[in-house]
Amino acid sequence: MRITIQAIATHLQLSPATVSRVLNRREDAFISQTTRQRVLRAAAEMGYRPNRAARALVTGRTDLITLALNRVRSSYYTEVIYQLQEQLRRDGYETLVGQMAGERDTGLDALGLSEWPTDGIIIVDPLSDLRPLARGSLLQQTPFVCIGTVPIEVADYVVVDLDSGAREAVEHLISLGCRRIGYFAGKGVCHPGDARYDAYSRTIQEAGLQPEIIAVAPATRSHARAALCDYVRDRGCPDGLFCFHDDLALAAYRALCDLGLRVPEEVALVGCDGIQETQYLEKPLTTIVQPLESMCALAWQYLQRRMQDPAAPLQQTILTPCLEIRPSSRR
Repeated sequence: MRITIQAIATHLQLSPATVSRVLNRREDAFISQTTRQRVLRAAAEMGYRPNRAARALVTGRTDLITLALNRVRSSYYTEVIYQLQEQLRRDGYETLVGQMAGERDTGLDALGLSEWPTDGIIIVDPLSDLRPLARGSLLQQTPFVCIGTVPIEVADYVVVDLDSGAREAVEHLISLGCRRIGYFAGKGVCHPGDARYDAYSRTIQEAGLQPEIIAVAPATRSHARAALCDYVRDRGCPDGLFCFHDDLALAAYRALCDLGLRVPEEVALVGCDGIQETQYLEKPLTTIVQPLESMCALAWQYLQRRMQDPAAPLQQTILTPCLEIRPSSRR
């Protein structure tokens, strides 16, 4: 049986209006802190679950935040979702996770926002065609903030400067004496305009070396493992590998083991993102560690401010990653 506000009010001998105000987090100077605690404790003990649709009609809020991602396949995005959900849960919000359909789709339409309204949206690594939405009615109707690696100049954002991180990673490989440094990435990101690709290409050329792009599609671990094995058998192996993200670095590590190549003696290996799995190999992976917890916490602060004041000045922050050197590239 569903526990109602009326049932809680009867149990506590309070008016339904008082219980409703407390459970809907509405300020009322005539409701004491003691009464608020009694209501919240009774609601928890009795198993009360709010009717989200009814609450939205009364308060104009859903206490629901949409997390919109253009991909959820890599472990990095799993960690981003976890960090954001922890931030939101502590403040009494729930999350709706949706995946944007692709570069030809507006992305947000695929989440069904018109059918189930949310109080705000956190867009993770937005696609380029989302930029016009920041100038249109969406920003007025549903506040949002962008996070990841792609700054949207006309919107709130918290992004990580992977250009500097990638440059440091490639310079590290050069400092080890690597002269054939491959860039291992998905085909969809092997193009100018991507921060990691641009930093790799620029740093390699400045060092007087030849770029070596190893593009794979799809960029899953199993496919990347097989693709790298085939590449090395056909063309020989680079003495250094910079991987677009840690999932590809883990796949590369396994492929090199399959081929009987030693890491880091024969191939120095560097990933990007800093997911936990990189620490649990026989030779833990060097990686560009992104400040995910700080990024998610700051993004939630920005979104809360935007929800309170849609006309507030833009809030924009660029965070710096850290190259953590571990045995996979320590010679």
